[in-house]
Amino acid sequence: MEEPKERRIPYLITVVSSGFLAYFFAQKSSMLLPSALIIGLITLVIALVAVINLKWKISAHSAAIGGVIGAFFTLRIHYDESLLSVPFFTALFIGGLVLSARLKLNAHTPLQIAAGFLLGLFISIFGVFYI
Repeated sequence: MEEPKERRIPYLITVVSSGFLAYFFAQKSSMLLPSALIIGLITLVIALVAVINLKWKISAHSAAIGGVIGAFFTLRIHYDESLLSVPFFTALFIGGLVLSARLKLNAHTPLQIAAGFLLGLFISIFGVFYI
């Protein structure tokens, strides 16, 4: 979707439906609270990307892969789980492909990609430490 106006409805639908899902999980069982938190944080990232995109273009793809990389990295460090090294490095490699593809397609500037990546990264790091 080239125009920012074209993204508003998909972002709204995603935020509302994901928000309801997070709420449902949180209300259903205390065992689902970590899942509810993860879905809630993903919803937060999407909502922030949507709001930022009202004034300035930011990369949602970068925010998503930043979140995945941040989650694997933080889980690996926080829980000292060496089995997460392979998924972390795999996500890092895929992240490089995604970010370079966004640049190659001229879909974003380097600043827009960096801003999206850092947004996803920091929110996922915060979320893992909160869990």
